[in-house]
Amino acid sequence: MIPIALVAVLTLASRAEVTPESIGSLVQKRPAYRVVSDLFGDSQTWSAIEAGIASGDRRWLEVAAHLYASCDAGICYALKMALGEALLTNPSGVLAVAGDGYSAGDACSTYGYLTDSTDVSLPKALAAIRARQEAVRAVKDRSLAARRQECLTELRGLKAYAPKAFK
Repeated sequence: MIPIALVAVLTLASRAEVTPESIGSLVQKRPAYRVVSDLFGDSQTWSAIEAGIASGDRRWLEVAAHLYASCDAGICYALKMALGEALLTNPSGVLAVAGDGYSAGDACSTYGYLTDSTDVSLPKALAAIRARQEAVRAVKDRSLAARRQECLTELRGLKAYAPKAFK
């Protein structure tokens, strides 16, 4: 027997209706941790969710916060990677939503999708970190100052560790 939530996920994927609203509706109907697990189990749906989050669209960032609050380590890491990409297009949005499920440090703690590439190198990792740092430094909203600093601190740590990670 296929779980009802998985049927809903498969239905979403087959209709190409993976939207922030459709994911939010699923989370309201069932325990979030079950929905997160079912969504992650369907690669087509999960890819659409990651792409939405990585786009930096505010609605998708709010979905990330809901999903992050109920994820395991692997799923949380996938969300962190997407949030890292979103920093490039909407750093203010990523920082504004932080605290509602994920922290600013979480959003700034990975190299993004760079580590999925077969052509990964230290110079590319450092360039990706610099791009994120520039994007976050451009956030001038005073209400986001603490989150901005948390993110920049995390990015500095990532930069310091990069020579060990990309030998």
